[in-house]
Amino acid sequence: MGEEKQKIHSRIIIEMAGAPKEHLVKTMELFIQKMKEDEYVKLIGEETADPVEKDKMWSLFSEMEIEVKDIALLIGFCFDYMPSSVEIISPENFRLNSTDFAGMLNDMQGRLHEIDIVMKGMSAENQLLKKNGSMLLNNIILFLLKEGEKELAELSVGAGIPEDQLKKFLDVLVKNNKIKESGSRYSV
Repeated sequence: MGEEKQKIHSRIIIEMAGAPKEHLVKTMELFIQKMKEDEYVKLIGEETADPVEKDKMWSLFSEMEIEVKDIALLIGFCFDYMPSSVEIISPENFRLNSTDFAGMLNDMQGRLHEIDIVMKGMSAENQLLKKNGSMLLNNIILFLLKEGEKELAELSVGAGIPEDQLKKFLDVLVKNNKIKESGSRYSV
């Protein structure tokens, strides 16, 4: 039989960054509303700072006090809400039996495995997008060059890609003998 569960009173900080400013503020408001509706988290208090701009991005944080029924729910909360900081206000000490602790570790491992699966899927999708994007750009360049020799600036306009980014791609095509470079002009 497990020991009596201990309520956990914590102070957390949630940080967000993004643009535009209005979207970021609205996202934080929705986030706080979601927490208020969460049956496992009691939101005791919340204070949100004013957004701060840096390098065309906005950052925003909210400091909150929450209460959860036990340490397992606090760990779940951390996975679900991803706070940047957690401070335990009370209790000062925790009582855990080995069965409860093992259950928490297994739940944590399950969540980590879920995250790992999602990350691997996103990585595979990203690789596929890169490959397809590269093939598409390759075809666009070859199509543009079938009309005749072109300068980097002309190819940049035709492909819709900034010159500095396109130059790197063109260098690879030249190296792989897909296109030719003669002075500042490119051809097939």
